[in-house]
Amino acid sequence: MFLNFAVFVLIIISYNNSYASSLVKDVSEDAKIVLNDDTLVEFDNIYIPFEIREHSVEYIKNALVERSLNINLDAAKRTPYNNYLVDHIQLENGELISSMLKNGLALIYSTKNQYNIDNKDKLIERDARKERLGLWSNDKLFFNEQDLLNEYKKYVNSFILVKGGVHNAKLVKNTMYINFGNDWRTDFTVKIQKKNLKNFKSINFDKIAGNEVLVRGWIEDYNGPMMEIYNASHLDIL
Repeated sequence: MFLNFAVFVLIIISYNNSYASSLVKDVSEDAKIVLNDDTLVEFDNIYIPFEIREHSVEYIKNALVERSLNINLDAAKRTPYNNYLVDHIQLENGELISSMLKNGLALIYSTKNQYNIDNKDKLIERDARKERLGLWSNDKLFFNEQDLLNEYKKYVNSFILVKGGVHNAKLVKNTMYINFGNDWRTDFTVKIQKKNLKNFKSINFDKIAGNEVLVRGWIEDYNGPMMEIYNASHLDIL
């Protein structure tokens, strides 16, 4: 009897702890939400480029600081640093992440190998891009493949967006290469490991040549500028 009562009390305490720290105290410079017990909560499946981070952080602060964050921390995923990950924050006047996408204060970017894009958020992001809102008006974030060739070395290990026409796409051994020029040894190339091709079910790589695309990710230096992508959140056919 005593044991059952102790277990019941432990469950109640655990339940309460999962919600007790939901008041937002601050937002860090790198856009992590700081709860009142210093627990850190990060946004999942979006990326906030450094160039607009200050504006995005101010937006998040105005929306969340000194308000309760309505999430169940026990059910939330965790980062390798043991921070909580959330992909949905409901506010009285709407959903925060969708609102950030709508205002160009973040872009869709998932680090998961497998990721199913929310089509509603994709359309919201597309509208912000067309209207050149927020980050989409910042030309420093965008490169066409020709300009990138001249400057890419100073952007190695940096997150950028590249827009250009696809020359061809070829599967070589265990890697798909999307080439943006006729000389793969020097031109911009996007790389997809064969094991990740299943994450691009909406893309017909046999017919991608001649299409203008937008890719987002981290630049490497390998036979010219290269970007490895992992799922469909990294590639848009325009």
